[in-house]
Amino acid sequence: MRLHSVAALVFAGAIIILAGCGGPAGAVTAPPYPFTVQRASVSGNTSFTGVCPTTVNFTGTILAWGSGMATYVWERSDGQQSEPQALTCVDSGTPPGTVVTTCQAAYYTVRVTSSGSAWVRFHVTAPIDLRSVEMNYTTICTPR
Repeated sequence: MRLHSVAALVFAGAIIILAGCGGPAGAVTAPPYPFTVQRASVSGNTSFTGVCPTTVNFTGTILAWGSGMATYVWERSDGQQSEPQALTCVDSGTPPGTVVTTCQAAYYTVRVTSSGSAWVRFHVTAPIDLRSVEMNYTTICTPR
């Protein structure tokens, strides 16, 4: 058995020694980094005053490590829920797992026909169950 290369990685405060044997000279394969969702958040319009009907727009974001797919739904204070959808998250770190993963954004639009207050929440359903805080919004519909 020939030892072609040795590399050290620091992961979560521990030093991992990798030894490459039998492959091309200098080839070292790092251990896979599992896809982990850390946080779900929502942003958007918190108030609207104007002619109704109108729409209120929201964006859901995911903070994650590693590459993978996350599924989610949007939840509303009136009990309505969107159909399940998926986001692709791609690890842009070198080496992988060293920076926060970039995930696609999730968009949601609520059609409003009358004055009132409500909330929406971004709910990641897989690979773990994780909810954002409720984003409250208020609409004041004015006459035409």
